[in-house]
Amino acid sequence: MKGIRAVPLAIMVLILGAFSFATTLGPKVEVIHSKESYAPGKDYPIAFRIKVPKGLLLHGHEIRPGQMLIPTNLTFEREKDVVIEDLQFPASQEVKLAYSDEVVEVYKGEVLIRGTLHIGKGARTDTYEIKGTFSYQVCTFESCFPPRKETVVVSVNVAPPGRPDRPINTDVFSEGAKTSGSSQPVSIKGFRFHGGLWLTVLGIFLGGLALNLTPCIYPLIPITVSFFGARSSELRGKRMIHGAMYIGGLSVTNSILGVSAALTGGMLGTALQNPLVLVAVSAIILAMGLSFFGFWEIRLPSGIVNAASRGFGGFFGSFFMGLTLGVVAAPCLGPFVLGLLTYVGQKGDPILGFLYFFVLSIGLGLPLGVLAVSSGAVDKLPMSGNWLLWIKKGFGWVLVGMAVFMIRPLLPGEELKVGILAAILAAAAFHLGFLDRTREESRTFQVIKKVAGVGLLITALFMVSGLWYGGKGIKWTPYRPGILEKAKRMGRPVIIDFFAEWCTPCREMDKTTFRDPVVVKLASDFMAVRVDLTTRSAEGQRLVERFGIRGVPTVVLIRPDGTEERSLRVESHVSAEELAMRIRAILSQTQPQTR
Repeated sequence: MKGIRAVPLAIMVLILGAFSFATTLGPKVEVIHSKESYAPGKDYPIAFRIKVPKGLLLHGHEIRPGQMLIPTNLTFEREKDVVIEDLQFPASQEVKLAYSDEVVEVYKGEVLIRGTLHIGKGARTDTYEIKGTFSYQVCTFESCFPPRKETVVVSVNVAPPGRPDRPINTDVFSEGAKTSGSSQPVSIKGFRFHGGLWLTVLGIFLGGLALNLTPCIYPLIPITVSFFGARSSELRGKRMIHGAMYIGGLSVTNSILGVSAALTGGMLGTALQNPLVLVAVSAIILAMGLSFFGFWEIRLPSGIVNAASRGFGGFFGSFFMGLTLGVVAAPCLGPFVLGLLTYVGQKGDPILGFLYFFVLSIGLGLPLGVLAVSSGAVDKLPMSGNWLLWIKKGFGWVLVGMAVFMIRPLLPGEELKVGILAAILAAAAFHLGFLDRTREESRTFQVIKKVAGVGLLITALFMVSGLWYGGKGIKWTPYRPGILEKAKRMGRPVIIDFFAEWCTPCREMDKTTFRDPVVVKLASDFMAVRVDLTTRSAEGQRLVERFGIRGVPTVVLIRPDGTEERSLRVESHVSAEELAMRIRAILSQTQPQTR
């Protein structure tokens, strides 16, 4: 035990120094101009250099699907005459951290972000200041620090017309100049493509295809066929063009939504850290989901529907037909569009927002577009019937799951989060597979219902078995004011876990270290308190300052008299054996007091 207590002072100084360096001397943005001054009416290259201190990591610009991490991002406000756009982030590096088998994309060393500086023709001779936001999360190979946002100010000197714009920093902007230590990804206007992105895009495309099975879309099939059938003589050899215009109209509507959500991503991201906003959005999604079960029906006013179905001639008629499809189908599309809008808003990338909603629109409009240009194809479609109502109920369960997922950061404990989602899957399995009374004469449909029910039930059992297999973890009590004082009055030691959903090592410890039977048994002598730092709160900030928390995961061990044994504090991912040794050490100190 003495070896545990006597942690070498030098090591503690290095650890605390690293944390302090990460929070006070973390990565900064250096603006690199290509000209001393800029002439109106031209585009110029501009760059931003980020130096990541040795031993620290930044998450990549693109996060793989399913990873609850904070991406590195740089955005600028759009001024009237001076705009910074088309930012290109370099390729990140794939690393596997010691505490997890999960591959994470990170930046190390020097990161060079390239962009375009647009000087409008109306720009006056002056110095403009463009404000931007640099958002990032610093991690080490063992722990992560809270996400941060810093303001970046770019001063741009606009020269009078005719004055020569002398180049500077030619080593950065010379042809073929590359960022040291990284290769440039395949990109279009700053958008980086990789395997994880393609999987996300494919999933959104398939989701768009699936939306064609909703009751709001299926009735549009005869409308679409009759619209193009009435113009068969007009279309002749131009069917493909009209079909493309039809899909393009739908894509424009939804893509504008995606770009708008991304451009307001800062406000949306901040709002989604507010528990009241999360609950409100969840309630809206739940209400829409319940409408799919027939509790109520959401309909647009007939005037809007009639206006949307009005026909026009030529290519514009086909384009307008697609443009209004999103309006007519809004009662079914709304919940899914809301969920995707929330996700895109959190990412804050307008190109990403455009791409996701464009792909969703292609998936939604492709079957109808094919029907529009293929004579006789409608005869091959399955007949409308009660099976559509069953699919509608299936989408209702998807929305119920989305509603719970929105408030996931507010739920205490991984067991509760997984348990609720598993319960929803099980309820959907019994409802859709065995209890639903939707009548359909087809034997195939009855088999599909049973197979779907069994599949959902197996998935739910698999989720719950993961909790059983990992063993019951420490039963954490969410922090509330006065709980530490109560433990002191009771003479109980306290173990405090500072945790966050975006912290990968925190989640790994939750799955392994905190589920170890030895650790769970030792922790039963403590009052186990968890402080969730996923979202910002005044109470959480007070605790961070009170205990001097530099990052997460951090585990604080407090004696029964309310004092902490700092030498036993955990400030990174540790094994169950290591944590058990530290807990035994604090128990050996408190045993005489707790008899």
